[in-house]
Amino acid sequence: MTNPLSHASRPTCTDRYHHLIMVANPFAKRIIPALPPSFIDRVMFPTDLSSKHVVVADDTSETTTYKERHQLYLFQQGKINEDYPIKAIQKNEKSPKTNLIGGDVADELESIYRTPRDKGQRLTNDVVELIRDPSSPLTAQGTYFVKDRATGHKMGVFKPSAEEALMQSRRKMSISCVIKRGIVVGDAAIKEKAAFLLDFDGFAGVPRTDFAVIDDSNAVEHFGSLQEFCEHMCTSEDLGPSKYDLENVHAIALLDLRLFNLDRHEGNLLVRVGAEPDTYRLVPIDHGFSLPSFRTLSDAMFCWTAWRQAKMPLSPSTREYLCRIKPVNDIVALKRIGLRDESTMTYVLCSRYVQQCAEAGMTLYGMASSMQRDLNDNESMSTFETIVQRSSTESNFNDFVFDDRQNSWTCDAVQRFLETFDRNVQLTCRN
Repeated sequence: MTNPLSHASRPTCTDRYHHLIMVANPFAKRIIPALPPSFIDRVMFPTDLSSKHVVVADDTSETTTYKERHQLYLFQQGKINEDYPIKAIQKNEKSPKTNLIGGDVADELESIYRTPRDKGQRLTNDVVELIRDPSSPLTAQGTYFVKDRATGHKMGVFKPSAEEALMQSRRKMSISCVIKRGIVVGDAAIKEKAAFLLDFDGFAGVPRTDFAVIDDSNAVEHFGSLQEFCEHMCTSEDLGPSKYDLENVHAIALLDLRLFNLDRHEGNLLVRVGAEPDTYRLVPIDHGFSLPSFRTLSDAMFCWTAWRQAKMPLSPSTREYLCRIKPVNDIVALKRIGLRDESTMTYVLCSRYVQQCAEAGMTLYGMASSMQRDLNDNESMSTFETIVQRSSTESNFNDFVFDDRQNSWTCDAVQRFLETFDRNVQLTCRN
């Protein structure tokens, strides 16, 4: 059975599905045999990519994205004309000056309400087996390894949404279980997929993630998130942070800040051996406790805040990557997967805040300190919380409620709030 979470450029010996993709590579020019599009590719790009070869010229040092490959393929097949813009969601696109959310973004938002949400890959009990992760505590959300029955290999990690409700029941029964403020039980699968989608170009290394429906041995269907299994030697709590790659730590930290992660601890950073001797790279997992409502921003937790890497300046390449991100352009993708508007607003605010802080020369330590509450005075709001609350009050946004029956994102109230927020962030950065 083909792993549905396989990367599109991983080699295969199945001649029947042998396709060629020349990947833009700054170090070497080579032809890479590739698997047919994974289910994630099919969800993101519904047009068939498997019928003909896809060739991308190796003439750039930039990583070529899946979306660019797909659009180039459509151009080669005559399905789009030469005037069609070949672009990816993370590329530099200027928003109209008169409206922060307008143009193509507004048009795509209108179409979302008429499009049913995809439920992801369907896997049956005769081809996969669910095995409970013994390291997962009883009160945590159910975590299962998905194994290929034919090979016995671990394919992915499945987290059924239904067990979040079970976790909530245990909390009501006074069994120790922490629910973070601003988090809605049942949304973890959406948050897991959102983290993967927002990790543009795999910058932080979030494993491939999508929705899945799996039938167990009792023919019961379980919906949840399915994430590619990542081989690793341990978690970051087993090693000291001094050996972790600087750029890798910065990439993960920026993702955590943009997602306002409430649960980044050493146990959900997997450790893999790095390219250089005696170095290690981290793989971030478990993003179900991220993207809370922008009305509740009190529980951020970033374990890397105390690491030496957090106090080192961002490299030019990392700053350039951060500048390419256009948060308002990502609203469409987040709504398509069902993320709540309040959580999407959190992403937009956090990303814009981090971008302006980076432009002002702040380190990741400074950014994290301004977004987390003081451990010695947890009742006092963080700098970021204060800015959000003040901006909401000044723009008369406190009583605003998103309404799916109409396109709330393009209304004047949202526009005023975002403009006021940007202005207050700029004033704070100057001080």
